[in-house]
Amino acid sequence: MKAVWRDAVLDGGDLAEIVTGGVAGWLWSRWRTLETAGFKEAAFEDLVGDYRREIWLWLIGDRTWEQCCSGLIGRISRRVPS
Repeated sequence: MKAVWRDAVLDGGDLAEIVTGGVAGWLWSRWRTLETAGFKEAAFEDLVGDYRREIWLWLIGDRTWEQCCSGLIGRISRRVPS
């Protein structure tokens, strides 16, 4: 999916829409366990959307997946309801 998302942006697609619509949905389908911790899908989409610059750097190869996920997981852990 990485190449599809990157190509969509390079073809003129809106990065914010691709990240919140595509990347966030893909991640949510895999990290849905966050829901059991009280994290809502809409809040997750917002959080991933706010992280779009780092996701873009991953899409173009300036960040590894591990670097991208590490930062995203840090943001999530600071926002999971108590």
